[in-house]
Amino acid sequence: MAVVNPRVGLVVDDPLQQHQLKVLLQEHGYQLGLLISPEQLTPQHIVDAAVHLWLLCLADVSRHEEVLESLLSDAEVPVLIEDGSEQWADEEGPSPRHRRLIKQLNKALPVLSESDAHVENPILSRAQEVSEETQVACNVWVLGVSLGGPEAVCEFLSMVPADLPVAFVYAQHIDEQFNETLLLAVSKQSSMPAKVLRSGDRLRHGELGLMPVRQRLKLLPLGQVMIVDEPWPGPFSPSIDCLMSDVAHHYGRYSGGIIFSGMGDDGAEGSKQMTLAGGRVWLQSFDSCANSAMPEATAAVGNYERIATPAELAAALVDEYKQVDNA
Repeated sequence: MAVVNPRVGLVVDDPLQQHQLKVLLQEHGYQLGLLISPEQLTPQHIVDAAVHLWLLCLADVSRHEEVLESLLSDAEVPVLIEDGSEQWADEEGPSPRHRRLIKQLNKALPVLSESDAHVENPILSRAQEVSEETQVACNVWVLGVSLGGPEAVCEFLSMVPADLPVAFVYAQHIDEQFNETLLLAVSKQSSMPAKVLRSGDRLRHGELGLMPVRQRLKLLPLGQVMIVDEPWPGPFSPSIDCLMSDVAHHYGRYSGGIIFSGMGDDGAEGSKQMTLAGGRVWLQSFDSCANSAMPEATAAVGNYERIATPAELAAALVDEYKQVDNA
């Protein structure tokens, strides 16, 4: 059976990097199905291009949000996104960046035979995997919090080691002016680095990302995040429901969520979506909450597998991932 090299659609906003990536891909046996700038890419290109994967290399993701939205919604093959702020300089031997890209391509693309090379969409989506060089997350847990929750989250984080193979995303109902204060508070209690997420950041194991309050955050492939100029849907900002649904969509059974103390029912609908995707939902025990409305609302719809104090939840999570490492 003859082997056919996979075809890659290359979207790059820098002419020099277009050439560098073209040479790199061809040296490793990939065919170029299309080489184009993001300004030239049209919806018809996405439909008509006979490629097995799209590779975007953009210096500024926020300048090309429409292109990203079109590819992520209309492309039926994997979409990889690379940082275009640095040149793919020619070097003696493969650089770590070169090796990482080729490793990602090899994971995303199968070996194709002539009999299936004509199929437009032969690639099935797969769970995110950790890159050895970048520690891009494959396990992502949402921490959903409202009134009375920061103290519980700080207690939880104080017991989580920085080397746990999990990325945490923290959605706290709060006024925007207090987000930096919240960041300082959790940073003092956590052994892992924490920051308010911005466009172009990536979710990484051993890191904590706080949600922006006014602007919505969307997840992209390979753990990259994009901040869009629109409010979070629904009555809560940030929306725990929206974040849990987005994480569940991208990470499936490698996703999880913990609903801590808070008023309202934010997180109840998101827990449904996470459970349907194969993810897991845990709750802070009602008697340990300053306000138990949020975990009670999630419990009422039945989409949870564990309920415990913040300290017990942290111990259980650490124990589970230690068992995975030792397996």
